[in-house]
Amino acid sequence: MRVDISRHGRFTGALGAAVALLLVAGVGAAVPRVRQARPSVSPPPARPAGAGSTATAINPVFRPLLPRLKGVTIPVLLPTYLPRQNPAGGLHLSATLDDRGPRSYLINIGFDPACHGATACRFGTVTGGPESDTPTAFDDPRKHQVRLRNGTQALYYPYACGASCGDSTLVFQTAGVTYTVGLKAGSLNDVLAMVNSVAPATAVTATPSPAPTVAPTAGHAIKTVFLIVLENHNWSDIKGSASAPYINHTLLPTGAHAEQYYNPPSNHPSEPNYLWLEAGANFGIHNDDPPATNHQGTAAHLVTLLNNAGLSWKSYQEDITGKTCPLTNSDNGLYDPKHNPQVYFDDVIGKNSPTSSSCIAHERPYTALATDLARNAVARYNFITPNLCDDGHNACAPTNDQVKQTDTWLSHAVPTILGSRAYKNGGALFITWDEGEHNSDGPIGLIVESSDAKVGYANAIHYTHGSTLRTVEEIFGVGPLLGDAAHQTDLRDLFTGFP
Repeated sequence: MRVDISRHGRFTGALGAAVALLLVAGVGAAVPRVRQARPSVSPPPARPAGAGSTATAINPVFRPLLPRLKGVTIPVLLPTYLPRQNPAGGLHLSATLDDRGPRSYLINIGFDPACHGATACRFGTVTGGPESDTPTAFDDPRKHQVRLRNGTQALYYPYACGASCGDSTLVFQTAGVTYTVGLKAGSLNDVLAMVNSVAPATAVTATPSPAPTVAPTAGHAIKTVFLIVLENHNWSDIKGSASAPYINHTLLPTGAHAEQYYNPPSNHPSEPNYLWLEAGANFGIHNDDPPATNHQGTAAHLVTLLNNAGLSWKSYQEDITGKTCPLTNSDNGLYDPKHNPQVYFDDVIGKNSPTSSSCIAHERPYTALATDLARNAVARYNFITPNLCDDGHNACAPTNDQVKQTDTWLSHAVPTILGSRAYKNGGALFITWDEGEHNSDGPIGLIVESSDAKVGYANAIHYTHGSTLRTVEEIFGVGPLLGDAAHQTDLRDLFTGFP
């Protein structure tokens, strides 16, 4: 098929009109075919590419189109999630369907019912059509592959702006159909969340579903959570490494781990990933600045949900004094608040106050953990960060081997936790890394130790930090699911009993 482009980026051809509004630049190489993530246990039932949602309700924006979509013979995939949408008011969207015939569809989402994809009023677009109609155009060096929640590979095209801004677009294929989802001037995280929420139009009803919720904790197998976060290494650096004998020969044989765990797409450097573990979002932060610069006023984050539910939490940070709220680097330079996400929220730090009594009560020196474990006085949720040597961030004497430093620290820290009453009576220990090495997205490590973990088990399910956050929320029965946690798969496959 031949596709022409005018200087305004318009396409011609069988699917040309459909993708004109979605592709800022064309596909220089073939669109990746779907590759389903395959767990090491029995594979899950087949589902459309990108679909991770089990939702049975359609987004109200698309509901008026259902009668006409019944005439489309290919599977119709519609996002259940639209960024910035507020059904109660504030952002009102509408969708229109362009008649493309029975084998393709183009849905324009706009701020006005009469928009029909016009630049000024467009919000985004959703299309599907024959695989043979995949468009080609001039190459955009910014395009790159991304992985959807179920393991599918997709092509991502960032938006570009001239007289007006185009769409950020994800393109993926399954069952002979090419699907595209675009969001005007959108971020990769928002477009990815849209695609990860897609569900078949034929599988939904006109009855809206309630917001995601979690069950109460009564009867939950897991009572206490310990989360250790380490630094800047891909799983390939750790697994099988001679520098990590404790991880490879003690933790992996006794616990469960994930082979396809990633930091959120292009979410770098460290600080945004720690924020993601706490709130399911990075708040537009892409630096490692201190709380004085990056503090957030929202109460929509994990430890406040725990507080509101009457559940205790503590953050154990190596090399803080415990006498002040740790908002700045320690005197020895080995503690850095960028690895301590709770101190970026005003309701924890008293609006950036180093004397906040609430902050000091919750932010404790790592040395206090052993005492609390011995007294059986640990909180229900315990966030643990080693210092910049022990977490593998810096190369430090005497080994100057970041992986070995981390492994050695774990070999001392983990037995103390595993030997405690809190762990033996329904505890779960999660160990992960913040981000991939050299600004890659991974895979990075995720290890689970628990009496309810599958012993010596590994899977290839696609996970991110949103998966860990969702898992912790489900264990403690708090909600709503925060940010990206609502769109990610939890870690239950790593357990024999969950939550």
